[in-house]
Amino acid sequence: MKKILFLSMALCLTAFMQAAVSKTVNITTAGSLSTTLTATELSTVTDLTVTGSINALDILCMNAYMPLLALLDISGTSIVEFKDNKNVYLANQMPPNSFISNGSTGAGKTSLKTIILPNGLTSIGGNAFRGCTGITSISLPSGLTSIEGAAFMGCTGITSLTLPSGLTTIGDYAFADSGINEFIVAEANQNFSSLNGVLFNKSKTTLILYPPTKIGAYIIPISVTSVGNNAFYGCSKLTSLTASSSVTSIGSSAFKYCSGLISITIPSSVTSIGAYAFVGCSGLTSIYANKTTPVDLSSTSMVFYNINITTCTLYVPVGSKAAYQAAVQWKDFVNIVEFTPSSVNEIDENLFKVSVSNKQLTVSAITIGETISIYNLQGVSIYNQKATAETVSVKLPTKGAYILKQGVQSMKVVL
Repeated sequence: MKKILFLSMALCLTAFMQAAVSKTVNITTAGSLSTTLTATELSTVTDLTVTGSINALDILCMNAYMPLLALLDISGTSIVEFKDNKNVYLANQMPPNSFISNGSTGAGKTSLKTIILPNGLTSIGGNAFRGCTGITSISLPSGLTSIEGAAFMGCTGITSLTLPSGLTTIGDYAFADSGINEFIVAEANQNFSSLNGVLFNKSKTTLILYPPTKIGAYIIPISVTSVGNNAFYGCSKLTSLTASSSVTSIGSSAFKYCSGLISITIPSSVTSIGAYAFVGCSGLTSIYANKTTPVDLSSTSMVFYNINITTCTLYVPVGSKAAYQAAVQWKDFVNIVEFTPSSVNEIDENLFKVSVSNKQLTVSAITIGETISIYNLQGVSIYNQKATAETVSVKLPTKGAYILKQGVQSMKVVL
């Protein structure tokens, strides 16, 4: 009987501890949340609604002294400026490091599941929600103009985000290592645009951010001339990349930690590659450098660091092997092999869609009646038939690079 009673009490206590505890407070003096709530409320409240004026001290209280906080509604607040001996925390800005719990590891407040931001918010500070893995969705206020560096880095629960029309600035690593697989940009935004979930500048000449959790191969649109800094950072599920001959620059850390990337083609149009561009691309087995004269990397740090230079083959145009063997960083590759770059008319990814899985190549959105042809880099025909359906799947003999043609359009595909 005593055991049954003890078990019942334990179950009741567990249920009490797990039950949501809600609290609504109005803050008339910014910085006073810690004294407005009792010690018991600070330790037990899970759902908090705040109105009135708050500052960085109140955000610190929510982060450091409310261990169970899961739902936070501060839409009815205004954030006012706060100064301490070292920093100035701006008005209408979510303070830098708002909900990060350990700056050295990037760990965030994992209890936080939902946050409703102030309506008048104009900026989200650096690292504000970094490592908050429990957040599954967040709405950005229409007046937001700036998202600073690493603001949502490591937010693996956020899978999509809508960027408001007034947004003008996105800092480095803002969404790195997050769960985002789509960006949606307000049509009225004059600075950014999106295509198939990928973030670009308005004119689509700069690829700003590829969603970290997208799977498979990707074709960079022919409008793109620049791959931005950190554009593919941490995209570990990206397997192959085809860049058009319009691309002239690859930014710093552009493909950093793309560990699933097997092969990449660097078009002959590229004139600059930033520092750490391919750091951590441990899965690379082939790099096709189509430029006869190697891109000068003498003043660029560790472009290929952590690539296995003994197993990754560097393919270079016929007649240029000696130049690559003498060039800084390029010369570190053990296997440098000459090949004849195919003459390929670039194709916009919107014209037809390509996906790869193991050795299976699937082409969709085909014009029925068009001839679909596949060749290896030696020009040997692998497949050549007129399309009788909008989707064609072809089993290819080996992994590697192939030329795919639909009518007069051509592109390189890497399995």
